[in-house]
Amino acid sequence: MIGLLMLAASSWAQCPERLPDEYADDARSSGRVFLVVKDERFVGVYENDTLLPGACFTVQLGPAADDGPKAKKGDMRTPEGWYAVSHRNPDSQFYRSLAINYPNFDDVMYGIEHGVIDHATGNELAAAINAGRLPNQSTALGGDLFIHGNPNGWMNDWTWGCVAVQNRDMDVLYQLGDPGTPVLILPTLGENESADQ
Repeated sequence: MIGLLMLAASSWAQCPERLPDEYADDARSSGRVFLVVKDERFVGVYENDTLLPGACFTVQLGPAADDGPKAKKGDMRTPEGWYAVSHRNPDSQFYRSLAINYPNFDDVMYGIEHGVIDHATGNELAAAINAGRLPNQSTALGGDLFIHGNPNGWMNDWTWGCVAVQNRDMDVLYQLGDPGTPVLILPTLGENESADQ
């Protein structure tokens, strides 16, 4: 029975055929983009703003993913905003993985403004981001966020803030997710953007 549920999981995802207009106009979307929409629980891969055939998959997130963007270590939330694949791991404990370069500048500013990190830590993180390096993953903001496989076939939101897909779907994402590939994580699609497009 579990095998049948896993087989059907990918068919539940309904990605829009095109990136939402407000993001399609962004310079970061000029090539390949991974779009994760948290409330719809999908990841789609877009090339020049158009969904690649067969590249829309159901995801599992953290149990607090719908409570807003990631704000601190251990909050079980998935971040929101523009990120990028920092590196690939073919031997992840969760099958295969694509690391996401969390935190970004917005996360750092939020952390400083809300007392999650101090200015010195914020400056260190910002310097790494400016230099194109993976920021320190051990601050109070948290880190070690990935798009990764799901080796045990879990169907409910179970991650610590990562984006999990079935292993066969991860094979596709892993091939398409070169380091530097933009990853856009949204809480929801806008009112005028629906998966029915």
